[in-house]
Amino acid sequence: MIKPSSAAITDDVRAGVERINRAGGAYHKYHLADGLVIEGDYDLVRCLRHYNLPRRLDGLSVLDVGTSSGFLAVECARRGAQVTAIDLWEVSVEMQVACVAYGVAVRYVQKSVYDLAAEFGQFDLVLCGSMLLHVSSPVEALRGLRSVCRGRAIVSTTCVPESATSERPVCDFVGVRANDGDYWHYWSIGAEALKRMMLASGFSAIERVDHFVLETEPGRVRHSSPHVIVSATV
Repeated sequence: MIKPSSAAITDDVRAGVERINRAGGAYHKYHLADGLVIEGDYDLVRCLRHYNLPRRLDGLSVLDVGTSSGFLAVECARRGAQVTAIDLWEVSVEMQVACVAYGVAVRYVQKSVYDLAAEFGQFDLVLCGSMLLHVSSPVEALRGLRSVCRGRAIVSTTCVPESATSERPVCDFVGVRANDGDYWHYWSIGAEALKRMMLASGFSAIERVDHFVLETEPGRVRHSSPHVIVSATV
């Protein structure tokens, strides 16, 4: 991982990191220069290889759906992409501070995945990391992704334990409300089910399937969830 130079870490960036950490940190952990870290629940550096992103994304447009504190959006911007990110909430301070530190720009739009339509724009790469589990209608959400995708989509979500070994299209309804915010964990979805959902949503071919375990960082509230990640083309 290439880190920003010390020169990019201004007093404003350091003050922003301090405020974020003092308030409890973020969803995503960011490693900045000189050991400066935005503390977060999840360090996606540990599982980034499973997304199989190209080393360079110059000239490509990327949409990050359900961006939260923006790690995937910022990472794609660092690789040269023109990035738009959407989520239900107001833009996160963490993403803003990280963009300044890394010297990149991410366009943020407060928007639901259910409101995506072709008129919003067409993107070469659409990312949706660990969000599908939180939507009540995953196929409808995937249709939204397809409506704005002209190239490839990469979707990760919590999966059933047998996801890597079973050919059954299994979805478990979890139906648990979060104790730290106004959202739900609705689904654990097997690889075969997610593949079929993406094809039913209008994607033409499944390109790649992988699995990983998403775990919280030491010192954070303990969570560990198996994930499936599927890449599909239009």
